[in-house]
Amino acid sequence: PLAPADAGRGSREEREGAKETSAKGVKGLLHLSPVRYVMLFLMAATSNSWSVRALGHWWKRLHSFGIHWLWFIFTFTYFGRLLDPASFDRGIVQFFLCILAFSVRLVAWRKRR
Repeated sequence: PLAPADAGRGSREEREGAKETSAKGVKGLLHLSPVRYVMLFLMAATSNSWSVRALGHWWKRLHSFGIHWLWFIFTFTYFGRLLDPASFDRGIVQFFLCILAFSVRLVAWRKRR
């Protein structure tokens, strides 16, 4: 007899339980997402010449951390959509774009070193 297509991957209940656990892990991480609004506000409020002079080297640190934090939150939000069949098609495109943006940033960083 032929083996079922799902052989070796556990029962349907086990697979669904694993998917729910993964989704809860991603959603649990997102309790930090309100920080994105704080970071966005701080970056917007300090995006002027006076703030650059007043904050000195801390301005660059704030904006560097802020943009990477926003990227992180968006990437893991879209990753969570990959776990939901109803939003998978949107999630795969957006997640790919986030990874592409990170790759471009990484290449630029490596060229500067």
